[in-house]
Amino acid sequence: MMPSNYDFRNDHHVLDRTDRERAEIVAKYDKGRDDGAQIDPWEDPRFGLYQATDRFGFIHDKPLAPILPEVEKKQKQIESTRSLKWAKMIKKWDSADEGKEALSDRDTKKMTRRVYKGVPESCRGRVWLRFLDVKKTKEEQRGVYQRMREKARRRSPDIRQIDLDVNRTYRNHIMYRERYGVKQQALFHVLSAYSMYNTEVGYCQGMSQIAALLLMYMNEEDAFWALSQLLTDKKHAMHGFFIPGFPKLLRFQEHHDKVLTKLLPKLKKRLDKLGIRSSLYTIKWFMQCFLDRVPFSLTLRLWDVYLFHGERILTCMAYSLVKMHRRQLLKLDMEDTVHYFNNRLGNDFGYSDDIAVEHLASCMEELQRLRLDVPPKPPPPNLEIPIRPFGVDFNPSGSELEQRLSPDPVESRVAAAVQTRDHNRRPSDTQRHSKVSFDERHSLYDAVTTYADEDQDERTVVSADGSRSTSRTPTPHRMLNGDSTFTSKTSINTSLETEMARELSDMSTPTRQSDATPSPPPVQDYSGGRGHDSYMTRVPVSASSSSSRLLIRAPTNVVHEVR
Repeated sequence: MMPSNYDFRNDHHVLDRTDRERAEIVAKYDKGRDDGAQIDPWEDPRFGLYQATDRFGFIHDKPLAPILPEVEKKQKQIESTRSLKWAKMIKKWDSADEGKEALSDRDTKKMTRRVYKGVPESCRGRVWLRFLDVKKTKEEQRGVYQRMREKARRRSPDIRQIDLDVNRTYRNHIMYRERYGVKQQALFHVLSAYSMYNTEVGYCQGMSQIAALLLMYMNEEDAFWALSQLLTDKKHAMHGFFIPGFPKLLRFQEHHDKVLTKLLPKLKKRLDKLGIRSSLYTIKWFMQCFLDRVPFSLTLRLWDVYLFHGERILTCMAYSLVKMHRRQLLKLDMEDTVHYFNNRLGNDFGYSDDIAVEHLASCMEELQRLRLDVPPKPPPPNLEIPIRPFGVDFNPSGSELEQRLSPDPVESRVAAAVQTRDHNRRPSDTQRHSKVSFDERHSLYDAVTTYADEDQDERTVVSADGSRSTSRTPTPHRMLNGDSTFTSKTSINTSLETEMARELSDMSTPTRQSDATPSPPPVQDYSGGRGHDSYMTRVPVSASSSSSRLLIRAPTNVVHEVR
């Protein structure tokens, strides 16, 4: 919302500054590494600092662990054999596309097994393009990429942030090591063109690594359409991960918490006790399919399965990862746990890639049986799908441009989105005094009939016949206005008391207790995540009395007593 004191004259200043920065950045990428290119020394690491390059193109500053000749020979044989099998399968795909030969169920099952074994490096680019159906989309949108690329040079408001992120994306990879090199130029063009094609997302931090990964296995235009398919097709639908507010990310994080609560309750309690929310460690899990959070060799295996199966892999792999390392996680404190998730597993996963993928497959079957393999669908209206047409002109206001010129890190924006969601779910003062529905009160009464035995004070009760007995009464609880005095019959929400008393008298559950007080069952929290501010408990007035009172503590922290 535009501030009331916003000076619209600043729009011209912001637009002029954006135009100047855009022109300077585009000129640098056009020039590349030709003579006269201005490249700061810190932007261009020297190759002499590095010792070795691994099979995926990443440069390391330490010598790699030696591989036995027998092992290396066996790996090459397996890779060669699988490459031949995948080449035959790709030919079958081509025949199916031309209508000559349809893929049978046997072929589909065979493909599934081979995907889990890993797509060979020599075939990965072609297979990924097949999984994303890029060829069809590219033919339908012929010439669109070139138009978006040219339009981005003149009008994209995200050029500055894209340039910053290109400069720090996979700089330890042979393809992206040189500043303004060929692959950095391609990455810049793909991201800037997409910022004009999908104006709802524009550009968001995290997209650069996804586009860079695609560019490792395909050309510039194919990578653009592959990125577009990832964000907009039904199987992956990553659009909701990157739009403002991150609605799909929050939905997946909530479901992850639900899975841990149901299947790994001990670890979930441990994480809650340490104050570790899923937003601290699952951002890259869901937004980037575990990029930089597991070793790159395993990342490629996960992306093979992700592009084949779709978004359900994110939930299943998140559960699989936590389950595989649960014993170690139970021993760590908060700082070590976050470091374990975000750093240590990326360097050393602790299991081979084959074992990790096999465990993923078993966890997927487990979650499918429990119908937890995918989160619940978003409630209407669905804010996770694109609304604006693709490729249309969109002119952001000056205030929007100002935000894009100095954006916060994606982690900070996700934390703000989580805080906003939690704040919206917290009942307002008006809602706190509103009536509770009959179904809610009935379910609360049926679900919880527990004796309060905590935070109570003893008192001596003298009955009419002179006998003495000891009773325990609840200690004062916090009131809405901060008063700590216990109110036996509060005047707040009197209608609630009247309705509750009438409804309780009609319920089949007896509201009177015998003289023999049963032992209290374990106290359960039905507060919906708000601690012990919302539950219902029955408290005996005295040990010798046959009457009892029902103490209802509502989410308002106001105590209502019904006798």
